Amino acid sequence: MSAEPLSTIYTPAMRTPTLMCLRRDHALYDPTLQAAYNATFVSSYSADQPLYFGIGNKFYESFQTFPDTQYIYGFNFAYNTTTNRELLLESVPLVCNALRGGKFAYYELGNEPDLYTAFPSYPTYVHRPIATWTEQEFVIEWLNGTRAIREALAKACPEQATDAAYKYIAPSFAEKPSGTLDPVQVFYDGLDSDHTVGQISTHG
Repeated sequence: MSAEPLSTIYTPAMRTPTLMCLRRDHALYDPTLQAAYNATFVSSYSADQPLYFGIGNKFYESFQTFPDTQYIYGFNFAYNTTTNRELLLESVPLVCNALRGGKFAYYELGNEPDLYTAFPSYPTYVHRPIATWTEQEFVIEWLNGTRAIREALAKACPEQATDAAYKYIAPSFAEKPSGTLDPVQVFYDGLDSDHTVGQISTHG
């Protein structure tokens, strides 16, 4: 495990509702959206957190708000349908261009994915079956995602796709008692086999 614990990165941007929503794994890029974002609340899921959070092109202008600020940008890992993954990759040029000029710190793929088996109120395309959502399966899916993002990044912002620059905070687990995946085991199963984990992130 070559990554170091995340201990000091905490920027003004991380305190804004916008970035927090992204890290909730409910944000999806919507190229047809005219507004910066559109939040949809479902009372059966939560009264104060949106179940669906659409991001339009104008959203990425918000990264110019805070001067001298670096960002951790969270890609959606929960909504794993083919269409949603295509939208994620379509958003990569918008993301990386918004983070140019020294604004990029790390990426994150998924927020508390060890809870994907824990909440049956999640839509079926978020929920992973507990019998098959193992540490190894998580690692396979996570690596497939980070490799696809890197390919898209190499075309749009190649300076962010280099070995030195292309880094994630991970695994971003909630941990016990609710989490069903072991944050140590995922590293033994190869989470950092591409050497892209720059900081270890857990929420326990």
